Amino acid sequence: LDLLDGAAAEPVRHDMEANLALATQLGDPCWEGVSAEAIGLTHRAEGRLDHAIEWMARGRAMCGRVPDRYVWVQSQILRTEAETAVEAGEEDLATALTELAYVDSMAGRRTNAAASLAEAERLADGDPLLLAAVSSFAGMNLSDWGRLDESIAQYERAIEFSRRAGNTRREIWAAGVGA
Repeated sequence: LDLLDGAAAEPVRHDMEANLALATQLGDPCWEGVSAEAIGLTHRAEGRLDHAIEWMARGRAMCGRVPDRYVWVQSQILRTEAETAVEAGEEDLATALTELAYVDSMAGRRTNAAASLAEAERLADGDPLLLAAVSSFAGMNLSDWGRLDESIAQYERAIEFSRRAGNTRREIWAAGVGA
């Protein structure tokens, strides 16, 4: 929040590094991940996007290293990391949104996943491989949501897009999960 209020990044980073040290000492993966994400955001504020992405990836790893994963933290960090990667020109937003939707779907955040997938489909620019991924994850999300007829339609789309892209692996995944 300090960054949003216009605070200089370096003092905020110093505070977040202290938070990370304390979280590590306490063995709290959730707080470790949030602290690492905040450190990444300070680098992002300074335009050092490569460092920002590196810290965000660390944060996702920190909060996901225990059996009782903090999926909501991973999802939040992934969203921030995706935005930063797009800003850095490293990844297109449609791919990042598709990955985020997968995480949200796995965590049971159906509406978040559906919104990310709708935006990813809009941005996919007709790319059949990306549309196959979007449709596969939409099918999975809808199935878990109990909307089976819509789910089957999405899996059928995923198989068709996979075939157009010539990606047998994606086709098998969609056929297997949608079976």
